[in-house]
Amino acid sequence: MKKVSIIIPHYNTPKLLKKLIESIQPIEMFQVIVVDDYSDKDLEAYSQCKRIYEEKEVIFIQNNREKGAGVCRNIGLAHAVCEWILFADADDYFLDGFYEKLQQHLSGHADIIFFKTDSEEFITHKKERRHVLYCKLVDDFLKKNNVKNEVRLRYKFGPPWGKLIRRNLIEEHNITFDEIPVSNDIMFSVKCGFYARRIEASDASLYRIVKMQGTLTQIKKDDLIKVRIDTSLNKYIFLKKRLPPNEWKYLHLCRLMLIYNSYKNSYSKVAKKYLRKRMKEEKVPLIQ
Repeated sequence: MKKVSIIIPHYNTPKLLKKLIESIQPIEMFQVIVVDDYSDKDLEAYSQCKRIYEEKEVIFIQNNREKGAGVCRNIGLAHAVCEWILFADADDYFLDGFYEKLQQHLSGHADIIFFKTDSEEFITHKKERRHVLYCKLVDDFLKKNNVKNEVRLRYKFGPPWGKLIRRNLIEEHNITFDEIPVSNDIMFSVKCGFYARRIEASDASLYRIVKMQGTLTQIKKDDLIKVRIDTSLNKYIFLKKRLPPNEWKYLHLCRLMLIYNSYKNSYSKVAKKYLRKRMKEEKVPLIQ
């Protein structure tokens, strides 16, 4: 019986999508859901991919709502039927033997199991550092399961990939992805982390992130940065209202950290001004 639904938003990368689907082995053990986000290039290659894998019971759905990965993931969640949920991006892929690494956790009692990931650059295949922060969060939790390391793992592991999430947790608390152009996964992950009754972590690596050029995660347009700022503040407000002081103190969500990130990520003057305005509106303290 299939116990894991894998949800994949797709846009204009059918060859990479094929590589991802091929990495899902044995494919008959998963409900695989691909939601296409208005692809307008390589349509013949996508149609061919669809024909091949529909025969293997992969579900292909066309997004008929507003464009965006968050919308596609929500559509995928609406069609998921398995006990567990995994997310993948169409330009990434799973590592060899990942099903065996999952199996030992499928009968457990945790609501989320966090795994390690790996990353590479698309052209050269050289090792990248996109995964380093998330692996450190997992390592710290495995080395010492204290309040600090659990809080950081629950709320700093922002992407949806690299974790096995119980579907009942998502449905019970009506957790969805924000339908915004960037950072659609932040509040989804924060809410899953908050409402999970029990979390676990594994030293196993399941998934390889492929760093592409020109993706929305790398474009620094002011309108997209403003969305990121608003989402960061939504995270701050949600957790500030709910976490006890002994947990909150480990997140360092304060004005100083937000300002530091604005310089680290080379925000424009317009974006920095917007950040200052929004921090003032939300009365974010300089330090905790």
